[in-house]
Amino acid sequence: MTEPRVCPAPAIVTPSRDGVHAMYTYDLVELIRRDPSVQYGMSLGSMLGNLRHAMVKGALSNGATHILMIDSDMRFPPDTLERLLAHHVDIVGANYVPRGGQGTTARYSDGSYVPSQERTGLEPVHVVGCGVVLISAQVFRALDPPWFPTPWDEESEQHVSEDVWFCVHAKKAGFQPYVDHDLSRDVKHVGWVELGL
Repeated sequence: MTEPRVCPAPAIVTPSRDGVHAMYTYDLVELIRRDPSVQYGMSLGSMLGNLRHAMVKGALSNGATHILMIDSDMRFPPDTLERLLAHHVDIVGANYVPRGGQGTTARYSDGSYVPSQERTGLEPVHVVGCGVVLISAQVFRALDPPWFPTPWDEESEQHVSEDVWFCVHAKKAGFQPYVDHDLSRDVKHVGWVELGL
């Protein structure tokens, strides 16, 4: 006899250093219209890792089974949450061009960029960016906080970004990050221009 699947209780969380883009707001409204029962939270501040940590902590205390992080400068389709939940994996996100306009946010273990233009389906990766990512609550329960630090890397002489640190440590704990190539083609990073794959 199979166990009944627990109905997901997702939370959508958005960190923002200042304000939100108008088109992010439009996309968010369209997404929430599909499931008005979804929890939503936003946190404002200057330290992205702190914002992500506080929002996850709040979502977990409210009983969220999954946390969909969407940054305030992203464009995304209204069925983003449904598409990511349908994969039934612990960490899955979109691949997109970062603000600088170079490469992609998903990376292989050797640091090379993951291409999504000509690919379809899911692919296991070393790192997926947290601009649009769905993470199961059990990942956070398995990892000791802090979940999103930005430590200094002596070799590169740069801070490690919070999403890289999170994915590397989640993977060490047995949680494989994935990129959804199909969704990636429908997600864009908004800077001075919209940056898509």
